[in-house]
Amino acid sequence: MKRLLFAVAGLVLGFGTSAQTPTIVSTDSQNRNVVIEEYTGINCTWCPDGHKMVQEFADNNPGRVIPINIHTGGFANGVYTTNYGTNIEAQASVEGYPSGSVNRNVSGCKVIAYDRGRFAPEGRTIMSQTSPVNIAATATIDCKTLEVKVYVEAYYTANVNQKFNMLNIALLQNNILGQQTGMDKNPAQVVDGKYKHNHMFRDFLTGQWGDTIGKNDEGVITAGTFFSKTYTYTLPEKISNENVVMGDLDFVVFVADGEVSGCSSLNAPNIWTGISVEPEYTNMDGAYASISNLQFSPIPGCVNLANLSLNVRNIAGDELNFIKFEYTNEAAGDTKTFTWSGNLTTFKSTNIAFTDPITVETGKESTIKVKIVELNRVAPAEPIEVSGKYTKPSPKEGNGKATVIIRTDKKANEVSWFVYNSEGETIAQSKAYPSGEVVRDTVLLDMLTTVGCYTFEIKDAGNDGVDGGQYKIITPNKKTIISNTSLKGMGAGEMADFKIIGFEDVGLNEANENIFQSIVYPNPAKDIATLSVNLVNSDNATISVVDLMGREVINLGEQSLKSGENQININTSSLNGGLYYVRVVTNNGMVTNKLNIVK
Repeated sequence: MKRLLFAVAGLVLGFGTSAQTPTIVSTDSQNRNVVIEEYTGINCTWCPDGHKMVQEFADNNPGRVIPINIHTGGFANGVYTTNYGTNIEAQASVEGYPSGSVNRNVSGCKVIAYDRGRFAPEGRTIMSQTSPVNIAATATIDCKTLEVKVYVEAYYTANVNQKFNMLNIALLQNNILGQQTGMDKNPAQVVDGKYKHNHMFRDFLTGQWGDTIGKNDEGVITAGTFFSKTYTYTLPEKISNENVVMGDLDFVVFVADGEVSGCSSLNAPNIWTGISVEPEYTNMDGAYASISNLQFSPIPGCVNLANLSLNVRNIAGDELNFIKFEYTNEAAGDTKTFTWSGNLTTFKSTNIAFTDPITVETGKESTIKVKIVELNRVAPAEPIEVSGKYTKPSPKEGNGKATVIIRTDKKANEVSWFVYNSEGETIAQSKAYPSGEVVRDTVLLDMLTTVGCYTFEIKDAGNDGVDGGQYKIITPNKKTIISNTSLKGMGAGEMADFKIIGFEDVGLNEANENIFQSIVYPNPAKDIATLSVNLVNSDNATISVVDLMGREVINLGEQSLKSGENQININTSSLNGGLYYVRVVTNNGMVTNKLNIVK
């Protein structure tokens, strides 16, 4: 059996002979169905609310409302977009997102793009009207050849004043998990921190504007006109970088006008009616599977190892209860096996994490091949394999006791970070950040007392990245060891190794080019200490006191300091006896001063 996912195959249209009489389409008058093409995008905050409104409208009118989610425009940011979808939106009067066409209603030679609040009212009006044409269709997908066949019948119960109409067949996909802003507007679609996209437009089997039907020279498609045709299409592996997945596919068939008088720029406007068709899957005997979404994650500790995970989908009739994998880095001479057991029914998928890491090259690309060698303890009839490339970053190096500087988004309470030594032990971590505000935190890693490898990890409990967030680890002389200035696409988190290679004496005054002197007195202090800071130029500075673990114990907030000498009193009465550090952080860097408290 061939794999589910192939390289992209071309579209083939089959031109079957028309039957003389209808076999599956009704010849009785029927009311119009509603086709809503919603223009949406992953960065559109209110688009999930639009999705919810359309879904509720469809749920309340089973079989009568057909949603098509078209990712397009600036808010889509190129994710899930298609050329077909872009061209559909281009002939509509889109002024904002979300918006959508309802049966491609036309005004002023433009398809009307309604606000989401108008979807249902406009749709109810359409459902109350009689359609001059009825549609019926069946669809099959061959699981071995990936060939799609859609058989369509259309029957006109009334005259239509057109020289021709356009029949369209759209391919939609459900259950696509990905990113989306505004997920809180439609929480029912959130799964493990990701948004479940449904009714996503993927392709047209009939080309951009459809297949011509009812063609005539009289300008009238007469009642009784009958059309039938079989369309053939081969499923590609991916569409706009998203896997095409068996079991998640639907087809939408609709008939639209061929033209509008005086509006030559409009194509296939004024959809008369449409139907949704769930395909029947054939050729599903035996056990077979597909592999996708190969992912790597680094093993911390400056070692040449990476964890491996992937997604397996059952694409045949037999339930899968045993899978044996073989995964190889041929360049490193490393081949391992992993066995999975469970219950995976037809079209269901599961994420599998291999327990034994694979050898990779640090700072150089490695190619890892994975194949299934047994399904239900029998070798598959044809190879099932996939390969992926991964480069584990080389650890950056620095001297001295480093400092973590981090900025969160307004959901600071979801953000946490950790520093591990080469044994995997936590030696420093963030405090609990407040919710509803942006936090900028600076922590001296005073516990870095030995040379060696360390790992920094940042986590986001919301699993949606830190919009506007960033971090960096710097040495006392302001050398950046590691950094990431855009955490928006981070997801649940990331980690990076770094090395401390020495503890050369770096003068504190070198750490901030605008501060030429800073001292704390009296030192030791008991209840009150004074910080004296001399600046070259006026500046804003954040002043705080941290303990030996880098934890902030006093925060004086942001201070506006003038050029020359500045004196700031620090109330230390709440501190226990011991050694602390007073930090002064400006946009030019940071200086620290030791402060000894006696009680």
